[in-house]
Order: sequence, then C-alpha cells, then structure tokens
Amino acid sequence: MDAAVEGGRSVVHIDATEYKQEDTEMERPSVDTDNAELDDGDNAKDGEAEVTNESASFRIVVQNLPRYFGFKQLKKWFSKLGLDPAKVKPTQGKGRHGAVVACYLTFRKKEEVDDAIRKISTTPFSGSSLTAKIADAAPEPNYRGRQQDQKRTLQPSTKPPEEEILDIVTNLHHLNYEDQLKSKQNHAKEILRKIDKKFNHNAQGTLPWLKKSKGHLCQLDPIKPSPEPQKYRNKCEFSIGVAPNRDRTIGFKLGKYKEGIFWVIDPDACLHINDRMKELVKVFQDFIRSSTLEPFDDPTRKGHYHMLTVRTNKAGHSMINIHLHPQGLSPEKFVEEKQRLRSHCEALPVESRPTFVYWVLDDKTMSGPRRSMRTEEELVFGEKGASFGEELMGYQFKISPDAFFQVNTSAAEVLYSTLIEAASLRPKTIVLDLCCGTGTIGILMAKHAKKVYGIELGEAAVADAVENAKINGVENIEFICAKVEDALDSVLAKLEPDDDVAVILDPPRNGVHNNVVDTLRKQSRINRLLYVACAADNDFTISNLYGLCRNRARFERGGETPFVPVRCTPVDLFPQTKNVELIFVFDRVSKETLVAQ
Repeated sequence: MDAAVEGGRSVVHIDATEYKQEDTEMERPSVDTDNAELDDGDNAKDGEAEVTNESASFRIVVQNLPRYFGFKQLKKWFSKLGLDPAKVKPTQGKGRHGAVVACYLTFRKKEEVDDAIRKISTTPFSGSSLTAKIADAAPEPNYRGRQQDQKRTLQPSTKPPEEEILDIVTNLHHLNYEDQLKSKQNHAKEILRKIDKKFNHNAQGTLPWLKKSKGHLCQLDPIKPSPEPQKYRNKCEFSIGVAPNRDRTIGFKLGKYKEGIFWVIDPDACLHINDRMKELVKVFQDFIRSSTLEPFDDPTRKGHYHMLTVRTNKAGHSMINIHLHPQGLSPEKFVEEKQRLRSHCEALPVESRPTFVYWVLDDKTMSGPRRSMRTEEELVFGEKGASFGEELMGYQFKISPDAFFQVNTSAAEVLYSTLIEAASLRPKTIVLDLCCGTGTIGILMAKHAKKVYGIELGEAAVADAVENAKINGVENIEFICAKVEDALDSVLAKLEPDDDVAVILDPPRNGVHNNVVDTLRKQSRINRLLYVACAADNDFTISNLYGLCRNRARFERGGETPFVPVRCTPVDLFPQTKNVELIFVFDRVSKETLVAQ
C-alpha cells in the first residue's frame, strides 16, 4: 500500500496481493491516516463532491472491531448490509504498525445514518459485536502523526456534556429496545466464541466434547428481556464534583483521569434512572451547594463530599448514603454538618423527604494499596429501628445500607425464575447457594427443595440473610459464615445417600478462587452446577469456567470428573447498556462418557 497525490489530494493505492485473503481472517492492515483516505471506492471519482465538516452530523464512528480482518472484507460487509457511505475512513492505533481501532463512515442523508447505526449495532462482523454512534464534528483522531515525538492534540467534543454522558453511562441508548436485545444476543454469541477459543487453546485437544461445539461452547438460548427497559434502576452511585460551569453537581463523571480533568454531569437525561431518584439527586445537590465544605477532588485529594448512593423501592421508600472524607475537620464541624443535613431533610415537603439518610465517612488520604477506609453508616435522618427493603417474587428482603441487591428488581425476578427452572429442583434436592450474599437466591429456591445451605464469607451479609429467612418464614435453610472451600466438606457430610445436590455459584465480577473450583470438582455428589456471570468475558470468569471443565491427567484422582457446559441463557438486567448477565448450566460427565468420547 502506498500513498500518492492525485487531483490535489491524497489517496491510497492498494496492491491486490495485500487482500488476497479478503474473505478470511487476516491481520488488520496498517493505514497511514496522516496522508491516506479510503473512500467508498479505492479512488475518488472525478467530479464527486467532497464531504466536509458541514455534513459531519451525517458521519458515524464504528468501534469494537475484531483483532484480525481485511479492510475490503469490512467494506463488503457494509455493502451486504445495504449501506452506501460517501466515505469510509479508518483510524489507526499507536505505533508504526498500529491496528485499525475505528472506522468513520460519512453518509449523505440523516435517514442513512439512522439505518446504518441500527444495522451495524445488531449484526455481528467476523464474530464481533460492533458499536456505531454519531461521530463528533471534530476531525478524526490522528493517532500517529509524522513526527513520532509530536504529542497528540485532543480535539474537544462538539457534543453537549449531557449527550456525551449518555454514550458513557448508557451506551445503547441510541437503539430501540428490540435492537438492543439483538445487539446483546450477538454480544452473548461473541462471548461464547471467545470462551470456546480460550478453552481450545488451553485444552490442546483434551476436551473431546469441545470439538462438537463448532466454536459456540454450548447451546445459547434467546435472551430474556427486562420487563422495564427504562427507569429500572433501584440503586445508583453518583459522584459529587463540579460541572463545566463550575457549579457543584451530583451526577456522573465525564473526562479523563490521566489528564486530571473531569466534570460531573447532571443525570437528568439518563433513561435508566427513575424520576424519584433524579428528584433526590436534586434535593441533595441543593444541600451540597449550600455547604461550606468543598467536593472531594481526586487529583489533589483535597475536599470532602465524594459520593451519593441512592436506593429506591417499589413501595416508594428511599435510602441515601452520603459519603464524606474527614481530613482536617474538627469534631465540632462534624456535628454541625450533620445537624445541617438533618435540618435540610426536615425542611423538605413530606412527599420529597427521603425515608433514611446515612452519614458515611471515607478516609481517602491514605497511601499504599488501601487508599480508602470506610466507617460504619450513621443514621442521620429517618426512623430508628426501622429498615429499608424490597419485595421480590412475593418475598420481603431487608437491604442494609451497604448490602448487595440486584439493581433491576423486575429483571431480577426473571433471572431467579430462570435459575429455579434450570436447577431442575426436586423434593430430594439439596441446594448449595455459594457466595450467597444476603440469601436472596437460596430463600427463593427453598420451597422447591429439601434444604438450602448458603455459604458466605461476609459476616454482615450472613446476618442479613438469617434475618431475611426469618422475615419470610423460611425454615429449611441454613447460612454458614466461612470460605466455601472450608465449609463444603462438612456440609456434604450431613447429606443422606439419596439426596440430589445442585450448586448455585453467583460470584462477584472477579470470580472465585481456584480452590473453590477444585473443591467443587472433587465432590462427586454434585451433578449440576449453575454459574451466574455478570462479566463472563473477563479472564477471572473464564478461568473459573475452564477449571470446572478441564480434564485431569489421570482419572484415578477420585471425584475430579469434569463438568461440561450444556446451556447458556442471557438475561437483560441492564437495559440501555451493553452489559448482559449469563447463566451457565453445567452437568457432570461420567468417566465412561469421557473415555467413550
């Protein structure tokens, strides 16, 4: 590929040999974005009108491109989708041979832009779910430049901050909900392909069933939609800082930490936040603006107010955690500020008052790996002895100020109903709810099973779980505060010979320790395991999944017959965003079956 000047502008001449594998996977070509453009054809037609920045509103940027692809392959794909852009221009990553990180498409009409965004966002390309959105009117980023020592100049965005924050917080907001579900279904397929590929790389032919998966790992069910695609969140953590106009603001951060510049943008335009939550943000924003204490500033580590956590429930109740950093404040100032907060809440109209307000101290002045220390929450406003909770599938659950609870209540009911169905519970089934948190899954499954054992390391979570079981009158459940690998043997020792065992593993984003996986493999009585993954494509989760499936060198190692993934069900817990929850169903494979394969 070389660049030349024709007709007063730079074009690219492409040797056909570079793209002889255009319909197969290949390394993405290096493109000199300083001097070269790739238009709709390889060369611009004489007399064709140039597309200028005046038509920038008809330009989109396509991102999340696969690692290997041919550029003509991408252009053919655009053509198959029925797209006819006036210009197609790639942008290159760092380094002389940096891969293409994005592609800009310019169209002649707004209708073409809307059609392109919808089709690109809902159709996979070379196994990847691409993202497409309206591009800024600023010139395309120049990632390389002729002088290697020349610093890159960041072009300011032409979008209003309220629109920019939508692209960050709700990155699928530009699609209708039906197209969002198509995009997420494709994303789930992409995740399974990624896991399958890593399994093949690690297994080196030792997993015979993997050869039959045809790159998809296991059966993928249609995605289960959220009953409420908008205003669904029952909890949000908002930053406290300053807006571009320098007003103190509560909302979401916009900017780049590495540059030390970011703003906090009002969440009013966000589709996933309910009206009551937005109202409470305004209430406490007024309080912050009237305070003599400054918002906390991360680069300088100065200031005080840092974060506002807001929870709401179906009954109309609310719980607020207001986080403050204490550095340099006297005890008298603490008392004064807490009283001012209490007075602010009492002065509100009854219908605007929060139900509970907690004061939380976060010491962010520490150095080293533990840069934050948190104290217990102190109730500043609200009825002492009362508690905040939520109704879920006919059960009542108490929620402590720092407890985990699914942020989409209606979709959580879909998730848990799917888990109950997939677990195939019977009267003789013993459910092991591992990493059980406050016991939500175990309590919901208890009426379908003989008994449930919940194992959780956090003492506060176990205390909440015990109380939730009492609130709902569930007696065939027992909670154990311990590490899973330490408690599992003693739990299984209590079981009768004919008991069936089902395991529910719902870990945090970074998965569980490998010791937990090894312990589960060694327990030959566990024949079905359900793994709930909120970030299935990260290395921690993939390591857990592979640990359940991989073959040992010798079958004689008792109880270590591997599991096999038989089904994966996506559930949309987070509408308006790319995130999707996946339920993996694993069955135990017998030694005889493995040998036969």
